[in-house]
Amino acid sequence: AGKITVKKLPALSGAFSVTLFCIRYGPKYNSSMYEPTVDIREVNEDWQFSQIWYNLKRIEILIVRGHGNAEFASCIHLGTAKLLPKRDIGVLLLEGCNCGHYDVPDNIAKTLSKKVTGFVIASDGEVKSLQKEHMYYRSAGEDKFVEWREIKSPGSTRQNYGWIKLKYGYVYSKLGMNRAWYTLSQILSAAGV
Repeated sequence: AGKITVKKLPALSGAFSVTLFCIRYGPKYNSSMYEPTVDIREVNEDWQFSQIWYNLKRIEILIVRGHGNAEFASCIHLGTAKLLPKRDIGVLLLEGCNCGHYDVPDNIAKTLSKKVTGFVIASDGEVKSLQKEHMYYRSAGEDKFVEWREIKSPGSTRQNYGWIKLKYGYVYSKLGMNRAWYTLSQILSAAGV
């Protein structure tokens, strides 16, 4: 399948809900070409996410849209993430703030990267969003980023690494991308998707 273009996806509906965008490729009618199918699910509780996770089959891209920090991605808490079985997911993109905070050794992105066959993309810093003709995102090194850095690495003055790619619990690469606004397609493309 070719590279996917993630078009406008619905906005968050609530402060503590998470929207899952499960993107699969399936054959087009009477063609050898493949078209992405987007299955959108909204959950509000940790157990609801776990139930969906247990039933996931092959997913090319799973986008988790919701608020977060280094210990949770919306309603997906670190403790629950540690208990999840591994799933055949090519890319898990976490849109929550600080989900991949580099100074937190056991963050939610690292934990979830052990639970997918592919890799995880998450922001080291806070995630800012801007809706225009597409949704744009920026990884910012502002208040919450600095708070996590000071708690986990006192005295550190390092800057936000932007979007990072994780695999098997390790940072695979720092994508940067922390100085401008990017679409999801641009972030995925920078990660090699």
